[in-house]
Order: sequence, then C-alpha cells, then structure tokens
Amino acid sequence: MTTIRCQALLFDMDGVLVDSTDAVARVWRKWALERGFDPEKVVRAAHGRPSIDTVRDFLPNADSNAENLEVERQEVEDLEGVVAIPGSLTLVNSLPPGRWTVVTSADASVGRSSVAGGGLPDPTHADYRG
Repeated sequence: MTTIRCQALLFDMDGVLVDSTDAVARVWRKWALERGFDPEKVVRAAHGRPSIDTVRDFLPNADSNAENLEVERQEVEDLEGVVAIPGSLTLVNSLPPGRWTVVTSADASVGRSSVAGGGLPDPTHADYRG
C-alpha cells in the first residue's frame, strides 16, 4: 500500500464522490425537448461542464442567466438515482473533519444537493463554482 502524507484532500464531485449522471441527463433532456433541441446532443454537450456554458451554446440570444437558473433548480430537485460512488462514503468518513472538501464546476446549490443526495456529509470548505 502506498502512503500519502498531506494536510488535506480535494475531491471532484461527480464521478469521484457521487454519480448524478442519470438525474443530470433527465434535466437536460427535458430542457432540450422544451426548446426544440435534440436531447442526446444537448446531454453530450452538457456533460462535465458548467451549465451556463451549455445554455449559452444552445441559446446564445436568450436570457442565459434565467435559463441557467431553471436548469440548476431542476438539478437540485431531481435527485432520483444520485448515489455515492462505491467507497466514497467510507473514505470521507475516515478523514479528519475539515481536511477534505469538494472542488467542482457545479453551482453551489447543485453541488450541495448532489453531495447530500448521494448520502455524503457536507464538506466544510467546499469550493462550488457558484
């Protein structure tokens, strides 16, 4: 076993601590269909990037902030299938409090909701994009 000595650990959120793939895809599919876009194309474009960037790509002349707030609201509310990555809860619970956090491009409300939805404790010093 390799021993790593450090003062703190930074974790990405989605795909590292939690898996919210299905919930996020549902939100983007719904958004795309309501606006007349190919839902699979939108889901592919939205994966792993800030939602505001996807909104601006598909609706460059719209009120991107309002559109983004709607996407984020739906992501906060739709937690069906959001789960902890196997071993992530055991890992973070084994770390000293205040010595780990989440660093992600997700908005703060989406990040907190996803972490909680996956059953993980709220990190003390999370650096959510929002």
